[in-house]
Amino acid sequence: MMWIYILIINLILAGFVLEIHGRVKVSFRLVNYENNGHYELDGGCCDTFFGCNRCDNEFTLCFDVYGGNNDMNNCAYGKFQTDLLYENNDNFNFPSSLASNLVNPIVLTISPWSTGFKSKIEVWDYDPQNSDDKIDYYGNNYNYSPDRTSALATEHTVTLNGAGSSLTRVAVKVYCDVHYYGTSSGCSTYCLARDNSRGHYDCNDITGARVCHSGWQGYYCNLEINECDSDPCQFNAVCTDLLADYRCNCPAGTRGKNCDDINECSSDPCEHGGTCENKLNHYQCDCPREYSGANCEFEIDFCVSDPCQNGATCLGENDIGVLECVCAPGYNGDFCDADIDECIGVDCLNNGTCQDGVNEFTCNCTEGYGGTYCKLDIRDECASSPCQNNASCVDMVGGYVCVCRAGFQSDNCEKDVNECDPDPCSYGNCTDQVGRYTCDCWPGYSGENCTVNIDECVDNMCQKNSTCQDGVNNYTCSCMSGYTGVYCDTEIDECSSSPCQNGGRCEDSLDSFTCQCASTGYRSLLCEIDIDECQDEQACPSNKRCANVNGSYDCNTKPPEPTPIPGLCRTSVCYNEGTCQIINGSYQCVCTDDFSGELCETPTEPCSSSPCQNDGNCHFVTAGDGSVYYICQCLEDYAGINCELPLPMGIASEGVFAHLEFVLIALLFVIIILFGICVIKVRRRKKLATATSMPTTHDATTAATTADPPHPPNIPMNNLVSQPINGSLPPTASPGTSTTIDNNFMCLG
Repeated sequence: MMWIYILIINLILAGFVLEIHGRVKVSFRLVNYENNGHYELDGGCCDTFFGCNRCDNEFTLCFDVYGGNNDMNNCAYGKFQTDLLYENNDNFNFPSSLASNLVNPIVLTISPWSTGFKSKIEVWDYDPQNSDDKIDYYGNNYNYSPDRTSALATEHTVTLNGAGSSLTRVAVKVYCDVHYYGTSSGCSTYCLARDNSRGHYDCNDITGARVCHSGWQGYYCNLEINECDSDPCQFNAVCTDLLADYRCNCPAGTRGKNCDDINECSSDPCEHGGTCENKLNHYQCDCPREYSGANCEFEIDFCVSDPCQNGATCLGENDIGVLECVCAPGYNGDFCDADIDECIGVDCLNNGTCQDGVNEFTCNCTEGYGGTYCKLDIRDECASSPCQNNASCVDMVGGYVCVCRAGFQSDNCEKDVNECDPDPCSYGNCTDQVGRYTCDCWPGYSGENCTVNIDECVDNMCQKNSTCQDGVNNYTCSCMSGYTGVYCDTEIDECSSSPCQNGGRCEDSLDSFTCQCASTGYRSLLCEIDIDECQDEQACPSNKRCANVNGSYDCNTKPPEPTPIPGLCRTSVCYNEGTCQIINGSYQCVCTDDFSGELCETPTEPCSSSPCQNDGNCHFVTAGDGSVYYICQCLEDYAGINCELPLPMGIASEGVFAHLEFVLIALLFVIIILFGICVIKVRRRKKLATATSMPTTHDATTAATTADPPHPPNIPMNNLVSQPINGSLPPTASPGTSTTIDNNFMCLG
C-alpha cells in the first residue's frame, strides 16, 4: 500500500486536480421587450383607465436543466427577480441593472455541463394595491456548444414568444470557465499553468493539455531534461548539463555552441586558383600545375618562348599539359595563326557582295540600297504623299504602306468604312458615321447596341403581392388568387354570381364566400338542401303525421297501422355493400366494418385505405351530423383529389396560377372526377327515393326518410384536396349554420 501513498503525495505536490465534470459559464442578456397591445396573459388590458393602458413590467427568471418542466420552482441553476423596470412602458431595451443586486447580463455557472439548459421567464404587471397580474410566460431550451472564452464566444440572439401577446429578445453566450478547456467535451479539462516546484508548464489554448517549458519533461513537466543525452558536442568535447541548456568545452580549432570546426579556408589563403581543403586546426592548398608553394604563390612560366601569334595571350599549360592561347578577335587555331572568314553565313541582300576583314566583314551594296546587309531602300516612295484622309505613310523597299485612320480603308485609305455592315444594333436602327456608328433603339430597349431590355417592373405597379412579369416596352401583373384588374388591385366578388339559393345570404371574403342559411328552412353549402323537419319526432303531435315540404313541414292526420310490405329488400337500399335483412315486417342494414349508420352511409375509418398518394397526408374530419370524411394534404410537387397528379417542373415553386395552362388541365381532371361522383350520387338519390315507400326502421308502417344527398367537403382548389373515399357521405351542415365556399365544385339537383 506504500506505493499508493507515494502516488497520492506526488499528485498533491504536482498540483494535479482530478476534474470529473466540465464547468461552463452562461451569459444570459435581456435585450429588449415588446407588448404593443398592452395585454395580459388572459387577453385583458394591464390597466383600463381611459382605454387599454401600458403595463408596469417586472420579470421572474428561472434557469433549469435542459428539457426540464415549466415549474418556476424547479430552478437548478438559479432563480432571479427583477425590480419594476419601467412604468407604463411596453416597448423598451433592458437596462444593465435589473435589480439592486442583479446585473444584466446574468452570468450562470453550470457544472456538470451535458446538453444545455432551459430558461423559464414570467412577465408580471406590477400592482401595488393588489396581486400582480401575469402578462406572459416563455420556456425555451438552449443546446449551444461552449466556446473557449467569453471574448471568443458567439452571442446567439433568440426571440422568445409565449402564450401571451408579448415577445422578449435575449442574447446568450456559452463559454468555458477560467482554467477549463475542451469545448467539444463540455469544458471537462482543467488546467492551471505553473512554473514552480509543482510543475513547469503552460496550458494549450484549445485542448488544455500541459505544454512543458523548455528544459522540462514528464506528465507534470517536473522532470529536468539532460541536454547532454543527445551528445551535442563535436570532436569529443566534454558536455556539461545546465538547466534547459548545456555547455561544451571545445578543443583547439573549434568554436561555437557545439564546437563546430573553424574553417581555416574561409580567408581563401590558396592563390592562383588553388583548392583549399579544411583540416582540424589547419588547411592544405591543392595547386594548379603551373603554381607551387603552401599557398600556390609561386608561378611556373610556360610562355617564355611566346608561342601564341597575332597578339594572342599565352596562359601556359592546362591541367592535361596542353599550352593554351587566348586568341585576339578574328583569329583562331591552337596558336591563333588562322584568320577567321566573317563572310561565312553572311547574306548581303539586293545583289550586294561580302568582303572579309580582320574580325569584320563589309557588304558592298548596289545602287539605291544601303545598310549593313544592303536591305535599306534609300529611295522615299512617300515623298508624293499618296495616302489620303490624313493617313500615315510608311516607306518600304520598292514601295509604301498607308496606315489608315479609323473609319477608312483601301490601299490609299480613300474608302469610308461602313460600320453598320454587319448591323451591330440588336434592337434598333444603325446610322453610319466617320469612324463610328450610332444606334437608335426601338421602344423598350437601351444600351450602346440596343441589347438591354428595359425592365418596366422596376417601379412595380402590381399590387396585393402580385408578380410583375417584364415584357418588351410593357409589363403584366400576375394576380394572387382572389384579385383581378390590370394592377391586381380589384378584389373579386364571389357573391356577384348569386351562388346562395333559397334566400340564403351571401357573405363575400377573399377568394371565397359564405352562405348564411339561417331561417330559410334549407341547409348545406349553397342552402340548396331542404331541411327535413319531420326527422324531429317532436315536430308533430303523436296523433298527427308529419309531411315535409320545401322550406317547412305539415302535420297531417294519424298515420295508418303498420302493414308488412312484401319484397322489402328487393331494391338495394343499403349503401357501401351493406346487407339488407327483413326483421319483424321491416328491414335492417347490416354494414361492413368500414361503415355505419342506418343505411351504412357513414365511413368509420376514412383514412384506413390510405387513399392519399405520393406521400400525401390523410386527415379525417367529423361533421356536425356525425359523418366523417377525409382530406388529402399534398406535397408541393403534386395535386389532385388523392394527390395523384404530378405538377410539371417549376409549377410547385412558382405557384399553380403562374402557369395557367397546367392549372386548367388539373382543373379539368378534377371536374371529370367530380362529375362521375355526382352521377353516382344521383343514382343513390333515386334509390333512396324508391326506398321512401319502404320502412327504414323496425316500424314497417313508418315512411322511410332518406338521408339528404351527399355534398362534397369544402375543397380549396389551390390545394386540390380529396373528397370522401369508398362512396362515403361527406358532412352536411346542420340547420341554421353557415358554410364557407372556397372555389368548390358540387353536385346540384
